[in-house]
Amino acid sequence: MLAATEKKIYIGKCTKYYSGIKVGEFLMESGSLQKGGTILITGNRFGIHKEVLNDFRVNGDEEDIAGKGDKITFPLPLKPSLNDKLYKIVKTEHA
Repeated sequence: MLAATEKKIYIGKCTKYYSGIKVGEFLMESGSLQKGGTILITGNRFGIHKEVLNDFRVNGDEEDIAGKGDKITFPLPLKPSLNDKLYKIVKTEHA
């Protein structure tokens, strides 16, 4: 029997998109996110977008970790809609 090797965990939502510089802003509503982590964005406009997040800013400053309540911004080639959902992808362990 096959099992999932990764799962998604909800961490936030889109609050703004800066189209001139192609940067998305997301509000962290739960959990945490580290540089190098894999994210998944879901929305009505473009469906699903998955990428490894190697560069982001936390409340306007370069940081390595973001947590609940932080606003994070990062380059995003696709324009999300307000309230599009942000997830982090984590590996699952099998027995």
